[in-house]
Amino acid sequence: MADFVPASQASPVSTDAGDAIAEVLRPPITPVGRGFLVMLTLANMSWLLVGIPVLQLLVPDQVNALDPLHKVAMLGVISTLGGLAGIVSTLLSGALSDRTTSRLGRRRPWILGGALAVAVALVFLSSANSILLVAIGWSLMNFSGNVMYSVLNVIIPDRVPVQQRGIASAVAGLATSLSALLGLILVTFVLSASKQSFSVAYYTLLPIGLVLVGGFTLFYREPRLPREARPPFRLGAFLANFWVSPRRFPDFGFAWVTRFLVLLGYFVGIGYSNYYLRDVIHYARLFPGQSVDAGVTLLSAIALITSLFSVLLAGFASDRLGSRKPFVIMSSILLGLSLLTLAFVHNWPATIVAFVLIGIAFGAYSAVDSALVTQVLPRAEDRGKDMGVIGIALSLAQFIAPSLGALAISLFASNVDVGYTSLYLLAAVLTFLGALLVLPIKGVR
Repeated sequence: MADFVPASQASPVSTDAGDAIAEVLRPPITPVGRGFLVMLTLANMSWLLVGIPVLQLLVPDQVNALDPLHKVAMLGVISTLGGLAGIVSTLLSGALSDRTTSRLGRRRPWILGGALAVAVALVFLSSANSILLVAIGWSLMNFSGNVMYSVLNVIIPDRVPVQQRGIASAVAGLATSLSALLGLILVTFVLSASKQSFSVAYYTLLPIGLVLVGGFTLFYREPRLPREARPPFRLGAFLANFWVSPRRFPDFGFAWVTRFLVLLGYFVGIGYSNYYLRDVIHYARLFPGQSVDAGVTLLSAIALITSLFSVLLAGFASDRLGSRKPFVIMSSILLGLSLLTLAFVHNWPATIVAFVLIGIAFGAYSAVDSALVTQVLPRAEDRGKDMGVIGIALSLAQFIAPSLGALAISLFASNVDVGYTSLYLLAAVLTFLGALLVLPIKGVR
């Protein structure tokens, strides 16, 4: 636990601006301890445990209750607007945190602010009684959650040495799987116990995120950026700095593109899993008395169990071997194969097999690709901004995937099975392209 002390006991920053700037920007070389990894995992869970069940269960259920006839199109619009909000917040939060001179440090104010805004969005969604209000609530929530999550991602290049980034990214990736399972189980149970009361489910999630992220921000110590080290703010220069030339930094460019394609394929594939079980697998007919939400939760549990091994094994192995690219390529290909299973075999056993493979593939991918991107960042001064630009691959994929998925399904509206075949075939092709574009990266093995 040496990496964590209460903020009130943190050592004062050097009065010498040059020393203070060097402390903020120098590459991390001190190994982090288990306490750091545990607290970082819990902090990552603070957003994911709340955001994932809202996106996968509560918002689709609210949309289905409000407009069952146009649910696919409406969910696509809501998810797209939320994705756009996430793009904006991901870009701005990282860059602005690089310039923050608060006594709390550069990152903590943004993490805390994002968590509080997520809580406000949950309250808003709890009483949303129209498609418009659901769209506004989810957009606010995704904006705020991405502020918190994108700044948390900068903690790894800020504090973790290169030789530990595989396992650190694996532990952070493990938070994704754990959050998905715990959040989905919790919300499914609450909805069942409260007879589908959305407000009860939203209020149940509210304190969880605040407690988890609050613990991290209380004990995480980071150096303060001196005010004199912050350059004058000029809007034109600030906006221009978001462009990272792929000609000057080709590894960064390829890392961004491959992440975008794989994540786009992943989100296209899982974004309509609720409706896939409802309309193609006919889950409620196969298992009378069980809800589709229970089926989604079961599949998420299956993916979690398989990812528990792959995320830690891949992260640890990539650190030991000093190699990232083979793990990213193989996991991307395996993810594509799992999506092809969903595309061409429409039955419950095949769906289970597909989610076993999705868990293995995405667990390994999320661990090692996250470590890879931290090794291609162009400048120490812009870690937050550059991680934000990388984060746009995630936000942009979330933004495009719902509309792209809805289009793939609607092209064959007269045949639901064919529509979902086209959806998962498209998702698989995207992941295969992402795997291919890992090869040109030269600066990372």
